[in-house]
Amino acid sequence: MALAGGVLLLAGCAHLNEPLRQFNAQAGYRFANLSRGTNSDEVFIILACSGGGTRAAAFAYGALEQLRTNQIAVEGATKRVLDEVDVISSVSGGSFPAAYYALYGERLFVDFPDRFLNKDIQGALFWNIALRPQNWVRLASPWFSRSDLAAEYYDRQLFGGASYSNLLARGRPFLMVNATDMTLGAPLEFTQAQFDFLYSDLLPLSVARAVTASSAFPGLLAPITLRNFPAGPAYQPLPWIALALEDRDLNLRRYRHAVRLQSYLDKTNRPYLHLLDGGVADNLGLRGPLWSLESGDWEWSLRRDIENGKVKTVVIISVDARTEPAVQWDRRARVPGAVPVLAAAGVEPMANYSFETAMRLQEKFKAWQQEGALYALLRNALRDPAQQSWYAHTPQHDVRYYAVHLSFEAIREEAWRHYCNNIDTSFCLSTNEVANLRLWGAKLLKQNAAYQKFLKDYAP
Repeated sequence: MALAGGVLLLAGCAHLNEPLRQFNAQAGYRFANLSRGTNSDEVFIILACSGGGTRAAAFAYGALEQLRTNQIAVEGATKRVLDEVDVISSVSGGSFPAAYYALYGERLFVDFPDRFLNKDIQGALFWNIALRPQNWVRLASPWFSRSDLAAEYYDRQLFGGASYSNLLARGRPFLMVNATDMTLGAPLEFTQAQFDFLYSDLLPLSVARAVTASSAFPGLLAPITLRNFPAGPAYQPLPWIALALEDRDLNLRRYRHAVRLQSYLDKTNRPYLHLLDGGVADNLGLRGPLWSLESGDWEWSLRRDIENGKVKTVVIISVDARTEPAVQWDRRARVPGAVPVLAAAGVEPMANYSFETAMRLQEKFKAWQQEGALYALLRNALRDPAQQSWYAHTPQHDVRYYAVHLSFEAIREEAWRHYCNNIDTSFCLSTNEVANLRLWGAKLLKQNAAYQKFLKDYAP
């Protein structure tokens, strides 16, 4: 019996994250450490890819195809918009094309459709279990799950064994894969800044495992587990956290963010973390970029780069594959069953929250743009240069903002809107569904007013 238990334990242990050998606040997979190549800092483009299974992956893929087509002039050079993307923040299904592009660049447009979009991923995962008896033994272990098998499959069939060290070597765009901390119900991003709190080295971790955590939808896949290691003697928490914990009444949002991060330092009560689908906390992947825009606390702060004049233009393109499918239960008096109740309780609030996040971003951009225009008018009204010195220290100094949001709501043709809204959230779509989603991802981006203004303002 003991021998059998040992076999199960050895067969079932998943490859977890590794501890840091030595703490270095400047090392690892951080935005500042990525080579920018020919990417300019003047124009900062963030692409956010939502969750939604293969539907989200195909929709985001179509947008990427369009970004590859359009050109802009930046710092005297003509470039594709895609080549100016600095950050990709992704969730669940959107993490697959995001990670593949961050790793392999142009290969995305060569082999990703056959490797993922037009493949029955659900069936492949099922047969990977059903036809391999060794996996039956592994799944009998409490330390191994279907998610671990999925991570192995993605690693083998899609990502080629790549780790975050490969992403670091590739340079920009900076990839932010988002999962949800099951205990906190808050986003957890796969970046070294986040892994510092776990005293863990992100570089050896497989990209496939991060993507699996991001897409581990509750009920279909088990949570992905990470170790939370005891901190070494050189570790020092970020100074702003202590300040935020003292200033609760001054900035409650900052305080709550600090409390969540501080919880990772409790190694006694949180030696392990369990991660769910990123869409549970933020199905658009916009909370990280928003925090970077609003705060100078986090390591990657777009706000700091704006205030010091490094960034002149901010473009955020959110590709939202949420749906509003037709429902039937409102036509009947009969109480809905467990499946539709669970779907309504989990999916609909997630979709509504995503909508509000996108609207909040657009409203902020509009307010900042108006504020910048006001400052410009005041500056021009002051003829004495000495009186203008205050202007150089104002936030959002002479910055252009473009909030580009793509969703099926923007499809004007009712038949097509109905069609896209009723495509299932799964990892097995028909080739026609994939082709149509790609078409609309490109078409909606091409038609978007904010995107068209950006292209016009930076026309070659």
